[in-house]
Amino acid sequence: MKKVILAVVITLLFSSTIVSKEFHERKYSTGIIAPLFGWNHFDENNNLIKVTGVNALLGYTKKKFFYPVELNEFNPFWSVGTWYGIIPYIGVGTEYLHQNGVYASFQTVYYYPSFNVGYYF
Repeated sequence: MKKVILAVVITLLFSSTIVSKEFHERKYSTGIIAPLFGWNHFDENNNLIKVTGVNALLGYTKKKFFYPVELNEFNPFWSVGTWYGIIPYIGVGTEYLHQNGVYASFQTVYYYPSFNVGYYF
């Protein structure tokens, strides 16, 4: 029971700091697949335009949005990168980004579908 209470308290504390942070102040992102850890890039108007980073298959990932990202909307993107550092891939997809920084994306890599969830922090 103590572990459950501790988990709830930590989650609430973490959530309150997340909501209070402006989105353009979030410099990093993490996800299950790609990017596993990434750096957020903003334009001069503080709109998220791309994410670059390391993917789960130890390669490079670049996710570039077609338009500046809108919160609580579906945002189309294209992605390029490598698997294991040398095998190239390309893909297109869409990402739904909630205002608290949590996202879910669906994309095709070549013609294989993939689903990713993650968090901008």
